[in-house]
Amino acid sequence: MALGPDVGTGVLGTASHQNLTTTSRTGLASDARPRQWEESVPLGFAHVKVPEEVKFPNACCVGLTSQTVLSILNPSERWIQVSISLLSIMFNGEKMEPQKHRCLLFKNKAVIGPCATEELKMLFLPCQAGVFQCVLSVASWPFSADADTIVQAEALAARVIVNAVAENPDIEVEAGKTNHLDFGDLPSGSWKVLPLKLTNKTCARVPVRLVINANAVAWRCFTFCKEPVDPSVKSAVPTYNISQLAAPSVISHVMNASCDGQDPEVLVVWVQFHAPSKYISSDCLGPADEYFARIDVEVDCPEPANVLKSIPLSARSGTPRIYAPKSLQTLCMSAKMGSSTRQQLPLKNAGNIKVDLKIMMLETDSCISVKPELLTLIPGEEQEVTIEFSPKDCRNAESVVKILVLPSGPEYKVTVKGEVTAVESKLLVQKCSKTEDPPILANKQFLSWGGVQLGRTVQQKLILRNDSVSTTQQLRLLIRGQDQDCFQLKLGEQAYNNCEIKIRPKHDYDVFVTFTPTRFACMFAKLEMKQLGLLSQLGIKFTIPLYGYGGKSNVRLEDVKRHGNRYILGLYELSPDKTCQASFTVHNTGSRAAYVKALCFKNFCERIVMDPSMMRIFPEKFVLKEGSLRKVTVTSNSSEEQNRSLVLSTICLFYGDEILRQQYCRGRQHHLEQLQKILPANNPVINVKFDEEFPGEELVTEGGTTVTKYAQMHNNSARSLKFELSWPAHCLTITPQHGIIEAGNTISICVSPNPSLAENKSILPWSGLIYIHCDGVQKIVRVQIREDSFEEQSGRGFSATKAQVQQPQQQPQPELPVIHIQPLQKLPLTKLEVKNRTVCFPETRSGETSEKYLEIENNGDENVKWFLSAFAPPYVKDLDESGEVYRATYTAFHCSCISGTIEAHGKEKVVVIFLPRDRGHYSQFWDLECHPLHDPQMKDKHRLQFCGMSILGKEIFKNEASLAALVKISVRDVSQRRECPDTLDHKIWYVNKIVSLLKYSLALLCSKQLQLLNNFFLKLQLKFRSPKAPFYIKHSHYTLRCHHYCNLPVQFKPIASGTFKGLLVVETDKSGILTIQLIGEGVC
Repeated sequence: MALGPDVGTGVLGTASHQNLTTTSRTGLASDARPRQWEESVPLGFAHVKVPEEVKFPNACCVGLTSQTVLSILNPSERWIQVSISLLSIMFNGEKMEPQKHRCLLFKNKAVIGPCATEELKMLFLPCQAGVFQCVLSVASWPFSADADTIVQAEALAARVIVNAVAENPDIEVEAGKTNHLDFGDLPSGSWKVLPLKLTNKTCARVPVRLVINANAVAWRCFTFCKEPVDPSVKSAVPTYNISQLAAPSVISHVMNASCDGQDPEVLVVWVQFHAPSKYISSDCLGPADEYFARIDVEVDCPEPANVLKSIPLSARSGTPRIYAPKSLQTLCMSAKMGSSTRQQLPLKNAGNIKVDLKIMMLETDSCISVKPELLTLIPGEEQEVTIEFSPKDCRNAESVVKILVLPSGPEYKVTVKGEVTAVESKLLVQKCSKTEDPPILANKQFLSWGGVQLGRTVQQKLILRNDSVSTTQQLRLLIRGQDQDCFQLKLGEQAYNNCEIKIRPKHDYDVFVTFTPTRFACMFAKLEMKQLGLLSQLGIKFTIPLYGYGGKSNVRLEDVKRHGNRYILGLYELSPDKTCQASFTVHNTGSRAAYVKALCFKNFCERIVMDPSMMRIFPEKFVLKEGSLRKVTVTSNSSEEQNRSLVLSTICLFYGDEILRQQYCRGRQHHLEQLQKILPANNPVINVKFDEEFPGEELVTEGGTTVTKYAQMHNNSARSLKFELSWPAHCLTITPQHGIIEAGNTISICVSPNPSLAENKSILPWSGLIYIHCDGVQKIVRVQIREDSFEEQSGRGFSATKAQVQQPQQQPQPELPVIHIQPLQKLPLTKLEVKNRTVCFPETRSGETSEKYLEIENNGDENVKWFLSAFAPPYVKDLDESGEVYRATYTAFHCSCISGTIEAHGKEKVVVIFLPRDRGHYSQFWDLECHPLHDPQMKDKHRLQFCGMSILGKEIFKNEASLAALVKISVRDVSQRRECPDTLDHKIWYVNKIVSLLKYSLALLCSKQLQLLNNFFLKLQLKFRSPKAPFYIKHSHYTLRCHHYCNLPVQFKPIASGTFKGLLVVETDKSGILTIQLIGEGVC
């Protein structure tokens, strides 16, 4: 199999491709076989083997160095000394003196062990361009040889030919047509970039260095930058002091050699000129400032600079001033409908530099235009621009002419007002008819972004149209919802959460909404539009849902040849009766699971699908999780006709986010006809089924799903009827909110719960009423939101409730239609299951302990990291007859382990210990947080409850610390508790809350180390209260750093027989009190 040709340029080859020859004992080449090795042969003694020829791998640039190795092999069992010397040098076929022209550097002596190889490094240092051929003498003798043997070995030394090529650097520098970078005239404080192109036409690698040389005035103004900067983006304008000092004036780069048959390497460097900011205090500007510099292109080597080429730089900086007559700061024009009028606006350059102007109208859809759009003025020059007003209807117009000095300002504005002089203009009044429907139309019923990478911003445009003939509509736009921080309104360069706009009659207004996801989840909000001004008394709002989710899939193909924008998969050795296979890999490099559907076309242009018996793809559909790969195999049973064709078939892989496909499947069940109308007839996926089962889809769950129900209204009358809806807006989202039902027609009202209910499920189940106002008649629809019915009804689809709209004389129906819907459900992001969310302990005596297990199971295919933390402190009821609720300041429930990792399909049990000190009913809520081991953003949370009943024990252990262990609180305090870092109970903890010191003899002193761990992110100040005798501690306080532990020694010295109990109290400045019970037994 041919892997590639020899590397070389005629004379040179790679050092690894060495021509090895072997000589006879007399030092002459044997005629029986080719020369493979050159041996250094002293008669009767050991010898070394060297290659006959060594070539430097590539051409070397003059002034630089190149390196290769000479392999010297000792095949004998003895130590050998080797001497290497330079015999002769040939330069371009002419012999040169080795002592005067020494172009090779190498070590001339070496000692080689038995059966070892010495890699002798050689450096090539050419001083001029040409072909070099050097002859080396390699002599060898035993390590302990005498002088005569050495002389004999040197006489019979082997010879090695070393070939090398040197070239002068040939770097082509292109700087425009004149080899001069002229930045032209720039306003003070602005900048401009120009490219400088370098091409290496040398057959050797050349390191180049570019240096900007300038005087003290200009050296900070010219700099290099790796990428071109768009000066028209104002937000990217840096300050002068920072940008100039940070940008480099010297850059280095190594340009690869120009190989035969390949394009030479090209380097593009961007040269940037920053015009210094200058403050002008008077009307007299003076001449423009001129700046000059040059760029030297040098060979980057330690030797004195070898300048290959110099490129001059020049620029001018000044102040642009555009003057227009004061009387024309506001242009007032008038024309009749259907005609046009023009007016000239003179512009004068009163500055000291040439300016390029861009002239535009801020409202391009108005009937006011301007010509020309681009204009160049030299200092003192004046030219006129033409503004034309051509009214097409009876409406007056107003716009602004923007005059921008390129590339980055300043800018000037002139207001243009156009008045229609027709009689019809007197009829235009800002008045809304009582019978006129709110005439706001939108081009979209909802905005959906799909998947967007975290941190990125994607913008969509919503077009609002004022369909009124005479009324200007004033609207207030507001984004609301649980994820409203991820959506924003964008007006110009600024982003807002709310704004007010005005839309003139029969005009459109572009509203831009941006979506910036902050987490791997589905995000919901809504854009509310409320009418202001004269229509505010109606209280009518328009709502457009907003939806998107964080993260997206990215599918790419591997193990297949790419050609342009297509891939080529080769099937070789085809025959009519033979099966041929080929395969490639599909890799999902995105952050979400992707669906993949493969379809094989016999003729893609005509959308003719290939017969599966002729070509089969396996698997043809699958779900690919993020970061995973899947091998796809193509099997061909080609016919003789196909074998004659160069292209057997075209395989199309349709892919996208699996979360989006699942949404499509749910929507297709209820909007089949609408979805079919979206795609054109020639779309390749028009007949592809994506709503079928895909292998692996059960492993992917959507971050948020909601169920939408429909209420149908039917107009039984013979005329059109207007309707309007009202409902509790904090729980429901309803569209449309008002409208017209034609006679005999039916309209569907979409009803869905607000996304905020996903976080506030305490109000569930919820029921409310929707009021339908129509032609003086009111009808009512009851809505119920139940969480427990989600699993049942989410699989049944959408149900509809009918509410008939009758004639005005008829009364409302006594029975209310009922719509059952479910709130937004946040499906778990992991497969972690808690077997017992409520852990109940048996009756436990105060001062004693009881244990239970918290069982958790990982049903997924990846490891899951989990954490346990207290949501609130423990609460105690039934402590006395008063019925008050108390908050315990000590640890009533303790977990043996608060974090860990569960392997895929693994189980784990966590020991939970109940440690009551007083009687009563104890209860505490905990949170179990979990996420995939390598994806900490995909967090799930499970709420747990620990509860236990304590009764008074026979022996009640009390000390001073237990007197303040319970704090009386109100019931309101319990209901308003929230998760706060200061209420977490496990910032500091000890593994065993009961320490047993076993049995010890009287009067003997024993000690045990108690390990305390700070699991908080701040350091803690610890204070230790001394327990009662016979337990003793020597330390009273300690500062424990975050995520560190300390060992506290506790001593036990019994003075009598029996069992002793004590309590060690540890006070902290941020985590409350930790108590550890001590038990010891003394024996005689």
